[in-house]
Amino acid sequence: MSTARSLAPWLLLAPFGVWAAVRVVGIERGYPGFQIVSCTPYVAAASVLPVALALILRRWWAAGAAAVVAVVLAVCVLPRWMADSDAVPAAASGPTIRVLSANLRYGQGDAATVVRLVREQRVDVLALQEFTPEAQQQLTAAGPTFARASLAQNSPNPFNPTTNIAYTLTAPARAVIEIVDVSGSVVARIDEGMQPAGAHNTIWNGRDDDGTPAASGVYFYRLQGMPDVAARKMVLLK
Repeated sequence: MSTARSLAPWLLLAPFGVWAAVRVVGIERGYPGFQIVSCTPYVAAASVLPVALALILRRWWAAGAAAVVAVVLAVCVLPRWMADSDAVPAAASGPTIRVLSANLRYGQGDAATVVRLVREQRVDVLALQEFTPEAQQQLTAAGPTFARASLAQNSPNPFNPTTNIAYTLTAPARAVIEIVDVSGSVVARIDEGMQPAGAHNTIWNGRDDDGTPAASGVYFYRLQGMPDVAARKMVLLK
């Protein structure tokens, strides 16, 4: 009986300890790791059970270890419930980003519906929960049906210092062209504002958003908020 009383708190604590370690180290990868770890708030709430059991059984070492695990899980969760002190004021100016969040129910969601909503609502950021490899295949297959734009190759290319970028919209949309360097950092943004459907042209002057001439090298340009439109490569050669 004494052995069982001694082991019970540790046995109850073990899964919580493993969960805390996985959450802190960040070793979860892909499906279903991300989906499982998203339940951390519920695990953190239940982590008081090993503490209570150890205290009831007067197993102080187990109680201390359980308290540490509970604190670690709380630290993982509580910051997400607290507002940032440097949060952007509601009246701050800047681009408006439209976000669509959808739960695909472990691949059972209708990919065509998601694609349709992205097109109709002009979504900039798509957040998917319970996302599976099968769902990815379904969305990839459905993706071309909602392509909202296309990018033509810039001209001239290579260029110095300016180049013309042509694009076509299949429906009215806000057009923001991002110039990205090889490291993935956005060098410049060309905000065309709302544009009607049809062919359009813009010019990049070879400068970043601060007006500083960009260095020679390879750059990519893409339409912001339209991940279905392939980016294109250009070369600034001085």
